[in-house]
Amino acid sequence: FPANNIVKFLVSFTNKGTEDCIVKSLDASFHYPQDYQFYIQNFTALPLNTVVPPQRQATFEYSFILAEPMGGRPFGLVINLNYKDLNISKGNVFQDAVFNQTVTPIYIFFYARIFMYMFLAGLGLLVVVGLHQLLESRKLIIDKHLLYQNDMSWIPQETLNQISK
Repeated sequence: FPANNIVKFLVSFTNKGTEDCIVKSLDASFHYPQDYQFYIQNFTALPLNTVVPPQRQATFEYSFILAEPMGGRPFGLVINLNYKDLNISKGNVFQDAVFNQTVTPIYIFFYARIFMYMFLAGLGLLVVVGLHQLLESRKLIIDKHLLYQNDMSWIPQETLNQISK
């Protein structure tokens, strides 16, 4: 399943007992694959509170959206169904992991991201050009007359007189 999209699945529950059962909730979570004690992302528990009579079946739909950065990496996906029997004397509460496997969500590269990167590159180039222009305009302007004026004080005056003739 792709990351950043709605993931939907159906969970079927069959009451094989002789008493009514109440399906309390359905929840899902992602775990670190090497350590199921470490939760990476919990999804909202779907409260159901549905009574299922003996020898009957009920199907429930659950959906969640996986965060986009989770795509492309393996995670342990656990889907739990929580239910209890309605027998007043027993009233046992149960939790059944209806799905417990390592999955790797698909990472989808969106074209909008390409345009975002192009925009950021253009913005960066604009900043560089602007800074270059700012630094170029601050250069010291030297008078050309002073730049090309020669210091002739060291030449003897007679030599200067002969040159200027």
